[in-house]
Amino acid sequence: MKNYEVIIIGAGIVGLAVARELQQRGFRSIAVLEKEDQLGLHASGKNSGVIHAGIYYGKDSKKLQFCLEGARKLYEFAEENQIHHQRNGKVIVAKNEVEKERLLKLHERALSNGVDVELIDEYELKELEPQARTFEKAIFSKNTGFIDSKSVLHNVYSKIQENQGEVLLSFDVQDINWSEKVVRDQKGQKLGFGKLINCAGMWADRWAHSAGLGLKYRILPFRGSYRKWLSPPTVKRSIYPVPDPELPFLGVHVTPTLGGEVLLGPNAFPAWERGGGVELRTAWSSVASLAEMFLKNKSGLRHHVYNEVQRWGKSSIFEDLQRMAPAMEKEKISGYQKSGLRAQLVNTEKMQFEMDFVIEKNKDSVHVLNAVSPGFTSSFAFAEEVVDELGEL
Repeated sequence: MKNYEVIIIGAGIVGLAVARELQQRGFRSIAVLEKEDQLGLHASGKNSGVIHAGIYYGKDSKKLQFCLEGARKLYEFAEENQIHHQRNGKVIVAKNEVEKERLLKLHERALSNGVDVELIDEYELKELEPQARTFEKAIFSKNTGFIDSKSVLHNVYSKIQENQGEVLLSFDVQDINWSEKVVRDQKGQKLGFGKLINCAGMWADRWAHSAGLGLKYRILPFRGSYRKWLSPPTVKRSIYPVPDPELPFLGVHVTPTLGGEVLLGPNAFPAWERGGGVELRTAWSSVASLAEMFLKNKSGLRHHVYNEVQRWGKSSIFEDLQRMAPAMEKEKISGYQKSGLRAQLVNTEKMQFEMDFVIEKNKDSVHVLNAVSPGFTSSFAFAEEVVDELGEL
């Protein structure tokens, strides 16, 4: 049985960034375990590729702290390693007076948090992004950008291996023996560890619970699916609606990609599986938690689900999109083309969504329980926090 100083479960962007950070601090005996046979099959490889600027997050939130620093580090990494990216900005628009007031508050908070944003009128908006429309005012974020997410994953993966780290694909962890400090995979293979870092995404709660941590938390999967704008006019910048402050989702938006396509979405609908098929125990747990949140309307879930059901067909999503981009035509909206799962953490004592990053630890392990959007943008900065939590071996 091979032994490592540190084992990391999960080779998404957070797990890989943590391994990279460990190596930069002098650790050499590191293994990253990934249940899939290739990188980027889940959230890290199926996101929109947006580099966020930190507009939406509270002043004292970890999301704000790590997003601001993470974006800077990610842009630097892309430039140093010649990874395809653009820093062409995005606009946030309002559809009525109520949303305009919400937008003004969002702008004020972003400025107070040190985010580089500008409040513009509808005429300035037309100059910046001719396809966008708003009600009187809009926000322009010049530091929002796009990046090739999979290229980042593969670049970090290569650097880990170059520095004598191991990334073991097709290693599906089935059991952790905490007393013996051993992980076992689906084939019976065993690996020993000094410390373990849980970056398992959809399955992070399972391994935290096995260590007696995070017992008040449960991950609920949400499926996000994108449509495409077929034969679109030129869209230079992302076009976002004003988000609902009660929900951890940013709403359906228009996102030009580095490949020249224009994505429409995502929706955010509760899912019954976490990737790799439906597991009855997990599905039942999700249904029970969602039902309680829905009936009590915790975190505005009832309103959110109602809106998402309405958006499932083209007609409703078309109405939302056309308010932001009037050139949109219903027949130019494709069927769903791209889909991924989001690991949304719920506090089961309060039956509410956790809106910020969440880490729990004991003397042997660190568990990343919530690292959703802007998780990719934040990853290099967030990895520093995770390794800080690890402490001394």
